[in-house]
Amino acid sequence: MKTRQLWHNNAEGIVTDGAMRDLEMVAGYGLAIFARQRSPAGNLPYVEAYEENEPVNCGGVLVVPGEVIVADDDGVVVVPAQHAEEVVDWIEEQEKAEEFVIGLIDDERVPPGKYYPITEETKERFRRWKAEREGAE
Repeated sequence: MKTRQLWHNNAEGIVTDGAMRDLEMVAGYGLAIFARQRSPAGNLPYVEAYEENEPVNCGGVLVVPGEVIVADDDGVVVVPAQHAEEVVDWIEEQEKAEEFVIGLIDDERVPPGKYYPITEETKERFRRWKAEREGAE
């Protein structure tokens, strides 16, 4: 029922270092679910009380209200609110740089280690390439 309330409140997902149950039903809500494990248990006495908008420790990481949670199939990252824009800018550039590197590897048919992990030199090459393309438009 708590997940249904989150769905009604337009939540994007749930991150917990606890267990979740009824995942098939919850999947219909379109919420991204990141839980330590699945559990058939439910209802009292198995459910502990919780608080909203309070700092919590989740998976050994302190999460403070207002922080940005970024999650995908590879995991979950907590970004302090004051760094969120900077981190998003870095991620967007990194993703585009990785696409550029994939193109280099495919075009040159070289082992990925030639360009990956991305060095600052390769990132500068990407930035020049990007600037040239933007200037041509």
